[in-house]
Amino acid sequence: MGDLVGRWWNRKRGRLARRDIWLERDGDAYLVRAREGDLEGNETSWRYACEPDARARVDQLIDTDGGPAAWNDLTSLYQPGEDPPAPPAG
Repeated sequence: MGDLVGRWWNRKRGRLARRDIWLERDGDAYLVRAREGDLEGNETSWRYACEPDARARVDQLIDTDGGPAAWNDLTSLYQPGEDPPAPPAG
């Protein structure tokens, strides 16, 4: 796992409704990870050479699942160099 750049949650709980998105920097590349469901849900990832392309994927994922108003940007809750806190249970 690389350095966290962005983190989003769709504000829903439960193994079927929950969605999470992470944007990470891994060396010279950017990784977008998207998970459907809880901790045991399906996760998909995409690797990009630049941050704007990675952010475009994040925007696409958010837009196809309720739009920005339906998502909570959790990025500011994370401190550089710290392990991210556990996501809300459910």
